[in-house]
Amino acid sequence: MIIDSEIVGDPRPSRDGSVRVTVRYTLEDGRQVVRSMKVPKNGIVEDRINSFKSKIEARVIESDANSAVNNGLEIADSQAAPRKRVALAYLRRALAVGNPLTAYIMFEKFQAYKLQNGWNNSQVIDALQDAGLNRGEWNKMKARYQYLKTEENVATMQAYKALLDGDTWGRKNR
Repeated sequence: MIIDSEIVGDPRPSRDGSVRVTVRYTLEDGRQVVRSMKVPKNGIVEDRINSFKSKIEARVIESDANSAVNNGLEIADSQAAPRKRVALAYLRRALAVGNPLTAYIMFEKFQAYKLQNGWNNSQVIDALQDAGLNRGEWNKMKARYQYLKTEENVATMQAYKALLDGDTWGRKNR
């Protein structure tokens, strides 16, 4: 994913003997990430630059997955983020979001993705474990979705959505 890294400017020595460098990492899709890092007194700058690559790649994948959720995209590959990471981002956001309607919609998107892959609930943990899902987190997600999915909660959320869609008391009628 990272195809190039280069030091930007001159390394700056610190009082403690370490060196601070700014590095520009270039991704396959042309995006660039700039990071400043401290290299210990007896450290090799290139080793430190290479050790940061995996951290930066992980952050870029996480950022791309969250961006897909923010934009309301379907669960699919999104820039550097593979489909499973986007799916996990939807689940994590649905668990964390306060608005029950928004959470329900996100869980429903994941449900469609789950059915598309032919998974049942017990297969989700195995399928998304490599993306970072753990059993405790999955159990919390299932519990919230099952609570939101009850008949009376769905009816309440649909009525709430109808009010929002109609915007009878919102900005449009003021």
